[in-house]
Amino acid sequence: MSKTKTTRLLLDGEEVKVHEDIIDLSIHTRVPDKWILIDMETGQVYRGSDNKDLYKRWVIQDHMNMKD
Repeated sequence: MSKTKTTRLLLDGEEVKVHEDIIDLSIHTRVPDKWILIDMETGQVYRGSDNKDLYKRWVIQDHMNMKD
């Protein structure tokens, strides 16, 4: 039996809780291109788009260096 991780370490050193259930985060906007999403664990940066395909609304941009 494998042990499930209960926390994850972010690039800035913060340790955050891993939830048992998936949590959806939604943004409602008329200007999707102004929004940026940063994965604080990997540094991956995504930008919002007006793509009608649910899985193509966040476009990969670049990586962000979170360490000083």
